[in-house]
Amino acid sequence: MTSRRTFEETYPVKDSYKRFDQRDSAFGRRLKETGRIVGFGTEEDRARRIKMNLPGFSLVDYAFNSAAGMYETLPGEHDSQGTGFYSWGSLGVAKKHGGIPLWEGPPEKAAEIVTKAAKFYGAAGVGFCELDRRWVYTHSRYGREIVFEDVEEGCVNEGKAVIPESHRWVIALTVPMEYEEIMYSPTRLEVATVMGYSRMHLLAGHVAEFVRGLGYHAVPCGNDTALSVPITIQAGLGHVGHHGRLITWDRGPLVRICKVLTDLPLPTSP
Repeated sequence: MTSRRTFEETYPVKDSYKRFDQRDSAFGRRLKETGRIVGFGTEEDRARRIKMNLPGFSLVDYAFNSAAGMYETLPGEHDSQGTGFYSWGSLGVAKKHGGIPLWEGPPEKAAEIVTKAAKFYGAAGVGFCELDRRWVYTHSRYGREIVFEDVEEGCVNEGKAVIPESHRWVIALTVPMEYEEIMYSPTRLEVATVMGYSRMHLLAGHVAEFVRGLGYHAVPCGNDTALSVPITIQAGLGHVGHHGRLITWDRGPLVRICKVLTDLPLPTSP
């Protein structure tokens, strides 16, 4: 029988390591150099492939892939910190009435109700941990400084993104991806990736708004604001692979990750 390893043994981090600037990530560097995050060809490239009758690149295939990526409906809001479903403030649909006290209960009960809600909203896995600030980026890929301040609610403006000091807990969430569809990569029939991104921002937004409806605050994040892999490991959702990605206990690496920072007290998952 093998003994359990600590997080430090599973995910060793040297004392000399510092918080990372997201502008130096692969997508961040591309944004600095080209002004775009990603690019999968121009409209002319798409038309050329369709006319060539290439398998997996038909008009139907492109329509299938594009419709799955509904997170790109609003330009600049599909993966942006603090916009769309990743808004750091209430979306106004689950506001607690001012005359009603906030929900109160032990952290274990909070974890129970959040897990049940998140699973209904589409989460494959749900875990909890305290926020480890080592994983928070120093700057977003768009250049905003990410800071912690003694404020009630998080906010994002042109200059910086402010995380409240009170947001000490993280709800880590995994989003399922389909095995069969992923095998059609790199054609446009591979929709598991874009569908995963669409589910990420919806799931994070749903869970964040649920927490706000209880009377607390929430900062939903996709690939922005903080590193997802060490957070999900600390939240008990899997272990790290040699490729640097999360390997979950039940779905392997075939998931996408989002998370919600909050002031709702939660336990640390085993």
